[in-house]
Amino acid sequence: KWMMHQLQLQSRKRTAFYNSVTLNTAYQKFDESRIDRDLNKPVRFTTEEQVNAVSVNLDLLKQIGRNKLFYGLEYVHNKVGSKGREFNIDNGTEKPGLSRYPDGSLWTSAALYASYSHKLNEKLTMQAGARYNLYALKSEFDTSLFKFPFQKAEIRKGALTGSYGINCRPGKNWL
Repeated sequence: KWMMHQLQLQSRKRTAFYNSVTLNTAYQKFDESRIDRDLNKPVRFTTEEQVNAVSVNLDLLKQIGRNKLFYGLEYVHNKVGSKGREFNIDNGTEKPGLSRYPDGSLWTSAALYASYSHKLNEKLTMQAGARYNLYALKSEFDTSLFKFPFQKAEIRKGALTGSYGINCRPGKNWL
């Protein structure tokens, strides 16, 4: 199952900071399951996952003559629920099984970005951009079914990325 709710607000009122601004907010809920069993074996393994995701994105555009500045920010937060079960099809017994993901895991991402588009002439446009992304992951592992050498994992990292390109728009008969 998948469900998504989205709200978008947009303004084209020109200010010193932007010509247009768009705010997107969304909530998503995913329910997934997997069932597998080895050939001629009585135990059926089932995993069920539920992902709740919230996102907020703010996009701004500033027209500067023939050039454009795109910039904004983004936030995404996911919470993952995951359960596992083992069911014996011969005798009908069921017991807890390994989950696909650590139950209750959190994943978060926040970013700032900007891109500048410079129209060199009618056929050439240069574009350069940068994005800084900060992400975090927090998980606690159930060691009752599998003896992990650790009980939790926490990661918090950031990355700066960039891009540069030239767009060429030749005439209709260029080939």
